[in-house]
Amino acid sequence: MNYLRPDKDGSGLVFQALEDGELQYSGSMTMPFDPRALRVDPATGYLFHPSPLPPRTRRRQDAPSRYGPYSLLRSSLVIEHFAKSLELEEEEGGGGTFEYAGEQHRIEPLQGGDVWRRREDVSPLMDDQAPQQRPQKRQRRAPLPAASDLFVPRLPGLPDGAQLSLFGGLLPSTPPTSLTSDAQHYFLLARNKHIPKRERLVIWLNGGPGCSSFDGALIELGPIKVNKDGATLRLVESTAWNEYANVLFLDQPAGTGFSYVTKDDDVRELAAAAEQVVHFLANFYKVFPEFSYMDTFIAGESYAGQYIPYIADAIEKTMLLPTRLKGLLIGNGWISPREQYPAYLTYLEREGLLKKGTQAHRNVLAATQKCNATLAAMDAKNGAEGSKGMVLVPDCEAILGAMSAATMKDGKCLNSYDTREYFACGTQWPHELTEVTKYLRRDDVIKALHAESVPHKWTHCSQSVASKFWTPNSAPAVALLPDLLEKMPILLYAGDKDLMCAGVGIEAAIARLEWNGAKGFGDAEVLEWSVGEEEAGRWTTARNLTYVEFTNSSHMVPLDKPLAAHDMLLRFMQVDTLHSAGSAARIPSRVGAQPATVLGATHPNGSTLVDSSGDVLLSSPDAALLLPGGGEGDTPPEQQGRQKELSDEGYDIAHERFYGPRRTAALVVLLVLLAGADDDESDDAVEGNEARQRRRDDPEAWGDLGRTPEPQPGFEAWSDSRRGRG
Repeated sequence: MNYLRPDKDGSGLVFQALEDGELQYSGSMTMPFDPRALRVDPATGYLFHPSPLPPRTRRRQDAPSRYGPYSLLRSSLVIEHFAKSLELEEEEGGGGTFEYAGEQHRIEPLQGGDVWRRREDVSPLMDDQAPQQRPQKRQRRAPLPAASDLFVPRLPGLPDGAQLSLFGGLLPSTPPTSLTSDAQHYFLLARNKHIPKRERLVIWLNGGPGCSSFDGALIELGPIKVNKDGATLRLVESTAWNEYANVLFLDQPAGTGFSYVTKDDDVRELAAAAEQVVHFLANFYKVFPEFSYMDTFIAGESYAGQYIPYIADAIEKTMLLPTRLKGLLIGNGWISPREQYPAYLTYLEREGLLKKGTQAHRNVLAATQKCNATLAAMDAKNGAEGSKGMVLVPDCEAILGAMSAATMKDGKCLNSYDTREYFACGTQWPHELTEVTKYLRRDDVIKALHAESVPHKWTHCSQSVASKFWTPNSAPAVALLPDLLEKMPILLYAGDKDLMCAGVGIEAAIARLEWNGAKGFGDAEVLEWSVGEEEAGRWTTARNLTYVEFTNSSHMVPLDKPLAAHDMLLRFMQVDTLHSAGSAARIPSRVGAQPATVLGATHPNGSTLVDSSGDVLLSSPDAALLLPGGGEGDTPPEQQGRQKELSDEGYDIAHERFYGPRRTAALVVLLVLLAGADDDESDDAVEGNEARQRRRDDPEAWGDLGRTPEPQPGFEAWSDSRRGRG
């Protein structure tokens, strides 16, 4: 990408060519450089030229002093962060006009071999000598809060002695190219309980569109859950995703959950939503700079299958962020509607929920055929422009109504998120939403979460966002996957009892997808996956893409299968728990014929693993809570003897809970010595833990450092809950 960026003194612009984030060339060019190709990077407000670096370029010292883009742009295109666009209306013979600041400006065509025109030949947008008048000035924003201002010392209803490190609050997310809206994104950050050698950040997004990521934080994979009374909380032991990673739960786009926008300016396209996240992260890194260079993963489910690839693409392309994006995880994702809409009927037939030859089957088949015809017509209309408007298609959404009517049994509706269940039509799902909503609307909770300035009550899924976010000009996110797969691994996973975003549709999309030189998985082996002695699902991997199917799991996999979901996360992130200490988050697991992955000692007599609520997570003769030590693969031979000693000593897994950070640091030293690690590495581990611990113990030390289907009359399961693919 080639950029034109401001001088250090702000007096002009200079040209920079970058490749993979590294500066390849800097200076001015003499020729050829077509001003008609100039665009503004929406993430930075900087001008850029999207074509490859022109073949004839000269370094700055070789360029004529009065020519080059430097002199032209200095006088005629002085663009700062308030620039919105430079779309040129071409005229016959070349050249053209563009509108800026409410005025028309002209660019003459360049002739072959011409150098850039002298500055006196250019009609400037802003006179160098006259006071510069901006067309519209944004009101001055309040300064960003310090990290200590966002610390959540205690949540109402949390058990005494609970050791959590939480931060939460609102940060601006309005792009500099916007002059009117003032969006604020809400986040909840759960710091990792145990500190691996390399710290990681997982950004979690729920779907909708418009569904809050408190689904993930309080129902699926966070460190706490709300009890039935809606007033007290319980801790999640061993399977929360912040065991070995920092997890950032983000309400987005603006208007979702506790996020908001001050004017009626909700985003309507996926690229605009991604742009908001980029600017949220820029501000997040200013408040929490240590996260800016952590290995970062973006994860989410359902309609987040659209959000995540767009956000990843925006992060990869912007120069605004230093993010080290290492991978994407998408669960039951609404990624490729072309395959997902027909998958409704395929799933119902496969699971025996709809019999061929019946009127109910014919009704769903007719709705599916109408959808396919609409998609084909949209293909013909879009042509070379791709699949614009195919993310949510009204004619295809009608399948949901036909499906709901066809699958009713004894006056009850099939739960499209968990087809093992029939419930009263209109019932909310997941069932924990009642107590979560009650808790998040309490004044003391809102205050503790630093959400007092939010102008609306917390809502699970925003009707306003859902009704507007129909993305008429966005192509489905599946189109972005091939390019992303060249840069990072992507894991798609699905619960096999989910109909709303059925795994059969994801499998069909993969079969059609071309990436990294081939199409689909080809002859890649489907491997059985077990956690302990229990079947967890199946893994398939090829050319940076992994697909995981979970056995007996709903739309919300981490809710149904917390142990297996956490095992998947640690495998994907390649966590080495030798440097993290604390009670282990996994039991032995196996993919295919590989040796069982063991992260530490196994209790010899068998155990029952429970969380703090008393719910049994796993019970089998070989179940165990593991001590840390070793990464992926077999336990290192040099540790096996020590593991047996620990087991024979009667390591009490029933009473092993969370190690406090100080105890964690001490155990890191002990385990590194036992493993025979070199002195330098253990010193680095201890020093890193001590620095992190100081920040956790003293927040002041931080300083300034499911998508929603359209309602179908008469079928409350779809129209009342507005749950959608959240």
